[in-house]
Amino acid sequence: MLALLVVLVASGCTEPEPEPTIPSTELICDRDYAPALSQLVEEAQAEILIAQWEFFEGSATEEILDLLGEAADRGIEVRVLLDDALEENVEAVAWLEAVGVDARLDGSDDDKLHAKLVLADGDTALVGSTNWSTAAIDYNAECNLLVRGEDAVRYLDAWFEGIWDHPEQRNSPDLVQAPEAQTQALVDDDLLVTLLELIDGAEQRIDFTLYATYLQPSSPSSPAMQVFSSLTQA
Repeated sequence: MLALLVVLVASGCTEPEPEPTIPSTELICDRDYAPALSQLVEEAQAEILIAQWEFFEGSATEEILDLLGEAADRGIEVRVLLDDALEENVEAVAWLEAVGVDARLDGSDDDKLHAKLVLADGDTALVGSTNWSTAAIDYNAECNLLVRGEDAVRYLDAWFEGIWDHPEQRNSPDLVQAPEAQTQALVDDDLLVTLLELIDGAEQRIDFTLYATYLQPSSPSSPAMQVFSSLTQA
Protein backbone atom coordinates (compact mmCIF):
# COMPACT_ATOMS: atom_id res chain seq x y z
CA MET A 1 0.00 0.00 0.00
CA LEU A 2 2.82 2.41 0.86
CA ALA A 3 4.58 1.71 -2.40
CA LEU A 4 1.39 2.38 -4.31
CA LEU A 5 0.86 5.65 -2.45
CA VAL A 6 4.39 6.80 -3.22
CA VAL A 7 3.91 6.06 -6.91
CA LEU A 8 0.68 8.05 -6.99
CA VAL A 9 2.21 11.06 -5.28
CA ALA A 10 5.29 10.95 -7.46
CA SER A 11 3.17 10.80 -10.60
CA GLY A 12 1.17 13.83 -9.53
CA CYS A 13 -2.14 11.95 -9.06
CA THR A 14 -3.96 14.57 -11.13
CA GLU A 15 -7.18 14.00 -12.96
CA PRO A 16 -6.69 13.43 -16.70
CA GLU A 17 -7.51 16.27 -19.05
CA PRO A 18 -10.81 15.76 -20.89
CA GLU A 19 -10.34 14.49 -24.41
CA PRO A 20 -11.12 17.09 -27.10
CA THR A 21 -14.38 16.49 -28.90
CA ILE A 22 -13.95 15.13 -32.42
CA PRO A 23 -15.88 17.48 -34.74
CA SER A 24 -18.95 15.81 -36.20
CA THR A 25 -22.35 16.62 -37.68
CA GLU A 26 -25.27 14.18 -37.71
CA LEU A 27 -28.81 14.38 -39.06
CA ILE A 28 -31.46 13.90 -36.36
CA CYS A 29 -34.89 13.56 -37.95
CA ASP A 30 -38.45 12.74 -36.91
CA ARG A 31 -38.67 10.29 -33.98
CA ASP A 32 -34.92 10.36 -33.36
CA TYR A 33 -35.20 13.85 -31.85
CA ALA A 34 -36.38 12.87 -28.37
CA PRO A 35 -33.62 10.32 -27.67
CA ALA A 36 -30.97 12.66 -29.10
CA LEU A 37 -32.19 15.50 -26.88
CA SER A 38 -32.26 13.19 -23.87
CA GLN A 39 -28.68 12.07 -24.45
CA LEU A 40 -27.47 15.64 -24.93
CA VAL A 41 -29.06 16.79 -21.65
CA GLU A 42 -27.91 13.75 -19.68
CA GLU A 43 -24.30 14.13 -20.88
CA ALA A 44 -24.08 17.86 -20.10
CA GLN A 45 -21.47 18.68 -17.49
CA ALA A 46 -22.03 22.35 -16.69
CA GLU A 47 -24.49 24.27 -18.86
CA ILE A 48 -27.52 23.83 -21.11
CA LEU A 49 -28.82 26.78 -23.13
CA ILE A 50 -32.13 26.59 -24.98
CA ALA A 51 -33.91 28.95 -27.39
CA GLN A 52 -37.36 27.75 -28.47
CA TRP A 53 -40.28 29.22 -30.38
CA GLU A 54 -42.82 27.27 -28.31
CA PHE A 55 -43.18 24.96 -25.32
CA PHE A 56 -46.67 23.44 -25.44
CA GLU A 57 -48.16 21.16 -22.80
CA GLY A 58 -48.26 17.49 -23.81
CA SER A 59 -46.81 14.06 -23.13
CA ALA A 60 -43.59 14.68 -25.08
CA THR A 61 -42.92 18.05 -23.47
CA GLU A 62 -43.67 16.71 -19.99
CA GLU A 63 -40.77 14.33 -20.54
CA ILE A 64 -38.57 17.26 -21.54
CA LEU A 65 -39.62 19.15 -18.41
CA ASP A 66 -38.64 16.18 -16.24
CA LEU A 67 -35.34 15.87 -18.10
CA LEU A 68 -34.42 19.52 -17.57
CA GLY A 69 -35.48 19.39 -13.93
CA GLU A 70 -33.21 16.40 -13.35
CA ALA A 71 -30.33 18.29 -14.99
CA ALA A 72 -30.93 21.29 -12.73
CA ASP A 73 -30.98 18.95 -9.72
CA ARG A 74 -27.52 17.68 -10.78
CA GLY A 75 -26.21 21.23 -10.57
CA ILE A 76 -26.31 21.94 -14.31
CA GLU A 77 -27.08 25.56 -15.19
CA VAL A 78 -30.15 25.38 -17.44
CA ARG A 79 -31.45 28.49 -19.19
CA VAL A 80 -34.48 28.57 -21.50
CA LEU A 81 -35.59 31.50 -23.65
CA LEU A 82 -39.08 31.36 -25.22
CA ASP A 83 -40.92 33.69 -27.57
CA ASP A 84 -43.39 35.95 -25.79
CA ALA A 85 -45.92 36.01 -28.65
CA LEU A 86 -47.45 32.69 -27.61
CA GLU A 87 -49.70 32.63 -24.55
CA GLU A 88 -48.75 29.01 -23.82
CA ASN A 89 -45.15 30.06 -23.24
CA VAL A 90 -46.14 32.16 -20.22
CA GLU A 91 -47.31 29.03 -18.44
CA ALA A 92 -44.28 27.11 -19.70
CA VAL A 93 -41.94 29.58 -17.99
CA ALA A 94 -43.71 28.88 -14.71
CA TRP A 95 -43.36 25.11 -15.21
CA LEU A 96 -39.65 25.45 -15.94
CA GLU A 97 -38.98 27.71 -12.98
CA ALA A 98 -40.79 25.22 -10.73
CA VAL A 99 -38.21 22.53 -11.57
CA GLY A 100 -35.21 24.80 -11.06
CA VAL A 101 -34.68 26.08 -14.61
CA ASP A 102 -33.87 29.74 -15.30
CA ALA A 103 -36.57 30.56 -17.87
CA ARG A 104 -37.83 33.77 -19.41
CA LEU A 105 -39.76 35.19 -22.35
CA ASP A 106 -37.75 37.10 -24.93
CA GLY A 107 -39.78 40.29 -24.47
CA SER A 108 -39.17 41.48 -28.03
CA ASP A 109 -42.19 43.22 -29.57
CA ASP A 110 -40.89 43.41 -33.13
CA ASP A 111 -39.17 40.09 -33.82
CA LYS A 112 -40.14 36.49 -33.19
CA LEU A 113 -37.77 34.11 -31.47
CA HIS A 114 -38.24 31.32 -34.00
CA ALA A 115 -35.11 29.29 -33.23
CA LYS A 116 -35.18 25.64 -32.13
CA LEU A 117 -31.78 25.41 -30.47
CA VAL A 118 -30.30 23.40 -27.61
CA LEU A 119 -26.65 23.91 -26.59
CA ALA A 120 -24.62 21.91 -24.09
CA ASP A 121 -21.34 23.04 -22.53
CA GLY A 122 -20.49 25.30 -25.47
CA ASP A 123 -19.49 22.20 -27.40
CA THR A 124 -22.65 20.49 -28.68
CA ALA A 125 -25.70 21.89 -30.46
CA LEU A 126 -29.01 20.39 -31.56
CA VAL A 127 -30.60 22.79 -34.01
CA GLY A 128 -33.25 22.47 -36.69
CA SER A 129 -37.01 22.49 -37.20
CA THR A 130 -38.42 20.60 -34.20
CA ASN A 131 -40.63 22.72 -31.96
CA TRP A 132 -41.22 21.70 -28.37
CA SER A 133 -44.69 20.32 -28.82
CA THR A 134 -46.01 16.77 -28.85
CA ALA A 135 -47.12 17.24 -32.47
CA ALA A 136 -43.60 18.17 -33.61
CA ILE A 137 -41.76 15.57 -31.53
CA ASP A 138 -44.08 12.58 -31.98
CA TYR A 139 -45.84 13.10 -35.33
CA ASN A 140 -44.45 15.77 -37.67
CA ALA A 141 -41.80 15.34 -40.34
CA GLU A 142 -38.90 17.28 -38.82
CA CYS A 143 -35.13 17.43 -39.30
CA ASN A 144 -32.26 18.76 -37.20
CA LEU A 145 -28.49 18.73 -37.01
CA LEU A 146 -26.54 17.47 -34.01
CA VAL A 147 -23.20 19.29 -34.17
CA ARG A 148 -20.23 18.56 -31.92
CA GLY A 149 -16.87 20.27 -31.56
CA GLU A 150 -17.28 22.71 -34.45
CA ASP A 151 -16.79 26.47 -34.56
CA ALA A 152 -20.49 26.56 -35.46
CA VAL A 153 -21.41 25.51 -31.92
CA ARG A 154 -19.35 28.27 -30.32
CA TYR A 155 -20.90 30.71 -32.79
CA LEU A 156 -24.42 29.66 -31.78
CA ASP A 157 -23.44 29.82 -28.13
CA ALA A 158 -22.35 33.44 -28.58
CA TRP A 159 -25.58 34.20 -30.46
CA PHE A 160 -27.65 32.80 -27.58
CA GLU A 161 -25.80 34.88 -25.00
CA GLY A 162 -26.49 37.97 -27.10
CA ILE A 163 -30.25 37.44 -27.34
CA TRP A 164 -30.56 36.28 -23.72
CA ASP A 165 -29.92 39.84 -22.54
CA HIS A 166 -30.83 41.77 -25.70
CA PRO A 167 -33.49 39.86 -27.69
CA GLU A 168 -34.36 42.96 -29.68
CA GLN A 169 -30.93 42.99 -31.35
CA ARG A 170 -30.14 41.09 -34.54
CA ASN A 171 -26.37 41.11 -34.41
CA SER A 172 -24.22 38.29 -35.72
CA PRO A 173 -21.60 37.11 -33.21
CA ASP A 174 -18.16 38.63 -33.60
CA LEU A 175 -16.56 35.22 -34.14
CA VAL A 176 -14.91 33.74 -37.20
CA GLN A 177 -15.82 30.19 -38.20
CA ALA A 178 -13.12 28.19 -39.92
CA PRO A 179 -13.96 28.24 -43.65
CA GLU A 180 -12.86 24.62 -44.04
CA ALA A 181 -15.25 23.37 -41.31
CA GLN A 182 -17.89 20.93 -42.54
CA THR A 183 -20.63 22.85 -40.70
CA GLN A 184 -21.27 26.59 -40.70
CA ALA A 185 -23.84 28.29 -38.46
CA LEU A 186 -26.01 31.07 -39.88
CA VAL A 187 -28.16 33.42 -37.82
CA ASP A 188 -30.77 36.02 -38.65
CA ASP A 189 -29.79 38.24 -41.60
CA ASP A 190 -26.91 35.98 -42.65
CA LEU A 191 -29.30 33.34 -43.96
CA LEU A 192 -30.73 35.06 -47.05
CA VAL A 193 -27.47 36.04 -48.73
CA THR A 194 -25.96 32.59 -48.14
CA LEU A 195 -29.07 30.78 -49.37
CA LEU A 196 -29.12 32.84 -52.58
CA GLU A 197 -25.44 32.12 -53.17
CA LEU A 198 -26.02 28.38 -52.75
CA ILE A 199 -28.98 28.38 -55.14
CA ASP A 200 -27.11 30.45 -57.73
CA GLY A 201 -24.07 28.19 -57.46
CA ALA A 202 -25.93 24.89 -57.85
CA GLU A 203 -24.79 22.87 -60.85
CA GLN A 204 -27.12 19.86 -61.00
CA ARG A 205 -29.87 19.71 -58.42
CA ILE A 206 -31.67 21.63 -55.66
CA ASP A 207 -33.96 19.91 -53.15
CA PHE A 208 -36.18 22.31 -51.26
CA THR A 209 -38.70 21.69 -48.49
CA LEU A 210 -40.65 24.33 -46.61
CA TYR A 211 -43.39 24.46 -44.00
CA ALA A 212 -44.92 27.78 -45.06
CA THR A 213 -44.13 31.01 -46.86
CA TYR A 214 -45.62 34.42 -47.50
CA LEU A 215 -45.57 35.48 -51.13
CA GLN A 216 -45.50 39.18 -51.99
CA PRO A 217 -45.61 39.53 -55.80
CA SER A 218 -45.88 43.30 -55.44
CA SER A 219 -42.63 43.38 -53.47
CA PRO A 220 -40.00 41.45 -55.47
CA SER A 221 -37.25 42.57 -53.09
CA SER A 222 -38.82 40.79 -50.12
CA PRO A 223 -36.76 37.81 -48.87
CA ALA A 224 -39.26 35.13 -49.89
CA MET A 225 -39.64 36.56 -53.38
CA GLN A 226 -35.86 36.76 -53.80
CA VAL A 227 -35.59 33.06 -52.92
CA PHE A 228 -38.35 31.98 -55.31
CA SER A 229 -36.96 34.19 -58.08
CA SER A 230 -33.57 32.56 -57.63
CA LEU A 231 -35.13 29.08 -57.70
CA THR A 232 -37.04 29.99 -60.86
CA GLN A 233 -33.84 31.15 -62.53
CA ALA A 234 -32.10 27.93 -61.49
